Amino acid sequence: MRVLTIGLLRLQDHGVQRRAQFMASLKRMLHPFQPNQRVAEAFARGVVDGALETFRGAPVRGAVPTVLLLSINGLTTARISFDLDGVTGPYESSQHWVCHVVWGDPMAYVFAIMTSSAAAAASDRLADELAQTIRLQHPAPPLIPR
Repeated sequence: MRVLTIGLLRLQDHGVQRRAQFMASLKRMLHPFQPNQRVAEAFARGVVDGALETFRGAPVRGAVPTVLLLSINGLTTARISFDLDGVTGPYESSQHWVCHVVWGDPMAYVFAIMTSSAAAAASDRLADELAQTIRLQHPAPPLIPR
């Protein structure tokens, strides 16, 4: 996965400012296509594995991420969210992850916001609003059923 940009955000959550991080990255795909639920869940496992590699010993709450397929601006988007338990101190802003993934030709684009569990609702709202702005000039073709 190649990181395109990383930024710091300040979220307002019921009058309290909380820190968050934004990251946009891409992953080259050999055979890109619009995902079905199985493909989106497999991709989500890769996102979670990357987080677990960074935060060793921090289990995913509920053991698996939540993966929803959405249609946004004519694109199939995978919304992936999960929480890491045991991430504290200066890394507290990486407890809650919410990502929107879109499949283009020849890459998958990942837009992620990470924040503390206390700011999960605010980061989810922001991520969902940002997802409404995603446009791709070359979306991946539809999945061909077997």
